Order: sequence, then structure tokens, then C-alpha cells
Amino acid sequence: LSAVGIDRGPSAARKYTPRTADELVAEWKANPAAAAERYKEEGVELRGRLHEIASNIYGQTYIDVRGSGRDGTHIFVVSERAKRGLARCKVGAPCVVKARAEGSAHREPWLVADDVEPD
Repeated sequence: LSAVGIDRGPSAARKYTPRTADELVAEWKANPAAAAERYKEEGVELRGRLHEIASNIYGQTYIDVRGSGRDGTHIFVVSERAKRGLARCKVGAPCVVKARAEGSAHREPWLVADDVEPD
């Protein structure tokens, strides 16, 4: 989790592959290592419903974005840009998250948000 605390912000050169939350979760379940590597470099533009806003024992904010299924995502919100966007979102409402994997092959999508917006 050490990379999670670094606020690298969005990169102008970064490509974000559009995915729904259901598509990303299915891809991640099929091969977590491949998905973590893919989205570490290019990022993902994730669409879904904001299911939860919480923080871990280190005080880092994270969100869970889901589709129609029960399985969700784990997305850290550490950049100021992402925090400002999250402040305009509502739990239960659609949102768009531009994020990148931090490289670990967890059992669920484990990402760091560059931007969060209501959809």
C-alpha cells in the first residue's frame, strides 16, 4: 500500500479504458494479475453506482463502485482532485471514476482514483 499514499494525479498521457463496474469485476476475477498489470499502465474509466465511501485504519478514504452484481471494487481516493469530485457524488448514485491499479493482484479490483465525478 505504500504507493497508495503518493498523489501522482492524472497524467495527460494516460489512457483510460472505458469499463462498466460489472465488466471490470469479471475481467479481474478471470485473472487478477493480468488485470492489475493492464490497468497499472493504462488506467480504467469506470462507470457504476457509488456503493460505499469509507476509510481504512490509516485514514485513507476508499470507495466501492458496483454494477448490477454483488461484487465491487476497492478504490483509494487520495488525490485532491479525486476528493473534490467525490464530494459532489452521492452514495447510491451513478459515478465515473478514472483510476489505475497499484499493481497488486487482489481478489477484487484494487485501484487508485485520479478523478471521481457524478455521472
